[in-house]
Amino acid sequence: MPIPMLQSMSAKSGKSLEEVEKMWQEAKSKAKDKADTEEYYAYTTGILKSMLGLKEEENSAAVKIEGKKYKSIYEIPNIWVMNVVSNAIDEAAYDPETATLYVNFASSKSSTWFMYSNVPIKVFTEFTLSKSKGAYFVSKIKAKYEGTKIEG
Repeated sequence: MPIPMLQSMSAKSGKSLEEVEKMWQEAKSKAKDKADTEEYYAYTTGILKSMLGLKEEENSAAVKIEGKKYKSIYEIPNIWVMNVVSNAIDEAAYDPETATLYVNFASSKSSTWFMYSNVPIKVFTEFTLSKSKGAYFVSKIKAKYEGTKIEG
């Protein structure tokens, strides 16, 4: 169960974590019949956001990666997306096949993603487990990996 994402959605929706966890299970059940394995997580997240009244477009915008345009970061195959409980970062995503970290900063008025290449999975894992995502990002990621704004 993606606890950081559920905590973030709980905070954004005003519902308790327990309520959101129950809704996540319901969303998983609905997604099971409609999404293939490649899209399952993104589809389940979309269902949950809809159930909570959180608009998908608030958290995501069109992105263009390696010449291919996606409606949102959630459509990129095999990507791991997490909502982040942080004052500095709204969402982060990781593509384990390309070792690419995607970050959507809280300060962005609209959803603007930045891409950081060659980020080892160990760094992404440490980032997800860190108490302060913003502080970890600044000291361990921003300082070592060049970021590129993703055009929509």
